Amino acid sequence: MTKSITLEINGEEKKYHRENIKGRQARKGINLTMKVSALANDMKVDEIDKFDDLLDQCEEFIVNDLYGKQFTKDELLDGVDGDKYVEFLMEQVAGTDETSGKKK
Repeated sequence: MTKSITLEINGEEKKYHRENIKGRQARKGINLTMKVSALANDMKVDEIDKFDDLLDQCEEFIVNDLYGKQFTKDELLDGVDGDKYVEFLMEQVAGTDETSGKKK
């Protein structure tokens, strides 16, 4: 089953598709999700850089590993609604909802 995301790029909605992820990608996604969750729940001010690095890793995982560079990291960042950003990242790295990132 193919999954997809919709990003707004240059004022136009574009839909990108990916195949189901394999175990290796799922493991990487789960690891990133757990790290983000652990830091977000008990983060100290000096750990913000660690959290930012994890967000970078999640974005790169989505762009490179999941969608095979169909869009850039900048297009991802500019195409996702800000109020759904973290939810979007977690759903994508966990391999769940194709409608994430857009307001409902």
